[in-house]
Amino acid sequence: MHDVFYFTDVHGQLDLFQTMRDWCYKQDPECTIVFGGDACDRGEFGYDIMQAILDDPQIIYVRGNHEDMFIRAARELLANNPTHKNRQHTIQEANDLIDLESWLHWVHLSLRNGGRSTLKAWLIDGASTEFIDRLEARTCITLAADHGLCFSHAGGLQEAFQRVNEAEYEGEIPDRDDAEMMIWDRNYFCSWWDDPKSTIIFGHTPTCYMRDWLPDLPYMRENEMKPIAYTDKGGGTHIAMDTGMTWTGRGYVLNCLTMHVYGFLDPDVQKLDGKRPVTQFEEYKII
Repeated sequence: MHDVFYFTDVHGQLDLFQTMRDWCYKQDPECTIVFGGDACDRGEFGYDIMQAILDDPQIIYVRGNHEDMFIRAARELLANNPTHKNRQHTIQEANDLIDLESWLHWVHLSLRNGGRSTLKAWLIDGASTEFIDRLEARTCITLAADHGLCFSHAGGLQEAFQRVNEAEYEGEIPDRDDAEMMIWDRNYFCSWWDDPKSTIIFGHTPTCYMRDWLPDLPYMRENEMKPIAYTDKGGGTHIAMDTGMTWTGRGYVLNCLTMHVYGFLDPDVQKLDGKRPVTQFEEYKII
């Protein structure tokens, strides 16, 4: 059995993505990497990261809300401007088109959340409909793995996770409300999972803000975020892994969870400093 590595929410930070990915392959060249979503937006190189993940067969790609937002915004742009499909744009043309259509719902939402760089890079590269289709097909909303490991971008209710996972396994379209809970919602990541053998692993919500929903969690400053692991009253285990790469350059860290087959309850956490890659390790135990 080979190791499984998980990291998430790199938000356009290509150097950190590459360093973390290369570190995983150095530990185990035949490992599986689960990327938890939000490769794009806010940073400059989200489109490049999405391409790199799509081209890597060892990475399982969980769809984040920023991938979902990009897919919808790109489809809106092309639906309103069909002559722009599958052709390269200059930087000026890309910016002009984005500004012209900034009133569209998903384009507007994308721009409000740092999506201009991603949309612009996609337009410059050729506004490929094949890329959008491939991204939508290649990203999963949920992932259920061995040893009770469950992955979604935002967490979510156990029963909703199971419904989405069953639909994806059968090749069906999941219920949209269930799917949006897995991708977008911040209200249910702390919901009970009534299976002591299950562990739900997610990103989306920076861990320093989780006390808004779980006041018993330890206080963390924004620049001191680390993964949070806790067991709920139903017996399920939750591991939150978004440690703030949205604000890279201010001392935040990108964390990687290493899932050993026989050592999962004491996973290693690989940390990358927000300013430069470092190789610090800490043992992080489920509390």
